[in-house]
Amino acid sequence: LARVAIEFIKRIASGPVNLVGHSMGGLVAMRVAMLEPGLVQRLVLSCTHPGHGLSGAAASDQRYQRRLRELQELPGPVYGERRARGMLPANADPAVFREVARIAAQSRPEGMGRAALAIQRASLQAELSRILAPSLVITGDQDRVAPLSKAEPLLNGIADVRHVALDGLG
Repeated sequence: LARVAIEFIKRIASGPVNLVGHSMGGLVAMRVAMLEPGLVQRLVLSCTHPGHGLSGAAASDQRYQRRLRELQELPGPVYGERRARGMLPANADPAVFREVARIAAQSRPEGMGRAALAIQRASLQAELSRILAPSLVITGDQDRVAPLSKAEPLLNGIADVRHVALDGLG
């Protein structure tokens, strides 16, 4: 995905870009910044981490296996509501909850399976020092998917990094 993103950026931009990566997109954005440092002027990483670094039989933890099973077995709206409950804080605005549930209900097993495998196999922690662009890491204090504890390697591994923690958000 990073190589596809690099080709896209080269086609549409005449110089370095400000690159934003959210969740799995953060893994892609970090890899772009590592592979083509001159292409990224600034990097913003939101609700992300450097990957789980799992391999072999461990490359598919129970949480992702359960999520894939639910996606295959449950009606879309039910699956969407479960995912929204798992991603959002308990006090989330009802309109936000409905929108997240609607989007999650459209998930497809093949896409979810590939994304889960990519996130679990990714292991960028040892390479974070290759990110040269000034970087901003954004976390939410109620984020249950990518909490600060998972983002800490980014804060410790990227040389020019700032952190913003958003209170009351997940």
